Amino acid sequence: MLLYAVAMVASSTAWTASVRATCLGTRALPQCNADVQEPKLVALTAADVRSLSMDSLEILIEEMEAAALNHFEAESGHHIHLSRLLATAHTCYGDNILAVPHARIVLEAGPDPEMHFFLGVEAERRDAEDEALDEYDAALSIDPGYWRALFHVAKICLMNGWTADAVDYLKQVAAINPSHEPTVAFLARYQEEGASSSAEDAPSNDDAVGQEPPPAVELPTDGTLPEGLV
Repeated sequence: MLLYAVAMVASSTAWTASVRATCLGTRALPQCNADVQEPKLVALTAADVRSLSMDSLEILIEEMEAAALNHFEAESGHHIHLSRLLATAHTCYGDNILAVPHARIVLEAGPDPEMHFFLGVEAERRDAEDEALDEYDAALSIDPGYWRALFHVAKICLMNGWTADAVDYLKQVAAINPSHEPTVAFLARYQEEGASSSAEDAPSNDDAVGQEPPPAVELPTDGTLPEGLV
């Protein structure tokens, strides 16, 4: 309680409430020297986070959660950066629900397609397809070329049997990111088999995050992306 009281004084109410709700009780938080941690975290990028192994991600999440509760300056604007990193790290780690409050903090500060994407992935995990599509649409309204959102819209289309729409979205993905192997493989198989492809080719919600994609025609639930899961 003392730690939380200190954090409440040092940070904004919304920020500390979010961190407390998502962090306290989930794991033992290490104590850290804020003067040491802040420069390290400020220099970190989302791409850096996506490049980490699962073990390294877990360590980084603990460090960031500790920094959030140990005087990480809200007034400097760095808490927005930290929220963005935490949303990315939690999504990469598979803790989608823990990414949500951090993504919302970032969105309160301004539009961000990736944060909408993270919210969409979390909604998709709950089988809330309409909510997921709304978030992906929001991401695409900010950045029409945000291919991760296009890929997930295509996946939802496939699962509902809207194959022609899915193929259109996947062609957009391939045009933007021609190295995205699940998309390239599906389109090649679709071309071979013709328009007979159907919702049977849709991914299973049981596909594990981070596993190798199943047979080429299938798309993994969260999109096994070349540079990471998100």
